[in-house]
Amino acid sequence: RGTVSILSGNLTVNQGEEAEFRCEAFHWFPVPAVTWWLDGVAFSSDLYNTTTSQPQGGLVNATSVLRAPAVRGGEVQCRASVAAATVSDAVYLVVIPTPTDWTVLIAVVVSFAGAALLALLIIGIIFCCRRKKEKGETPSPSPVSVVSQRNSPEIY
Repeated sequence: RGTVSILSGNLTVNQGEEAEFRCEAFHWFPVPAVTWWLDGVAFSSDLYNTTTSQPQGGLVNATSVLRAPAVRGGEVQCRASVAAATVSDAVYLVVIPTPTDWTVLIAVVVSFAGAALLALLIIGIIFCCRRKKEKGETPSPSPVSVVSQRNSPEIY
């Protein structure tokens, strides 16, 4: 029975970024099947690549590199298996959530609020103009005409 070790240790990445883990399995016979797991659920084999070598002595070494998008965190496990045994090592992946981008929402709300205020202003102006017309208000005499009437000579 051989050994398994994840070299990268615990990893913290931003959500959506790629997380990379490297696992080494030493001293196996026959060639071990290396698989990767996140909280007990197997990763797709498309996300990792495993290479093997057989140095002198007949035992097999395997190196596996997992590259997966960081969607959620949890326990990442590398397992090496042969018919007689399974050996694993585990580390933790911590995923930092991406902050919500409120820019678009704020722009839309401000645009609608501005349009609503403009519409209310136009409606208010129209309402005031109609109200003046309905009352039949005549323009008040200008101060110039009032002054000119006072200063005109009176004829008896």
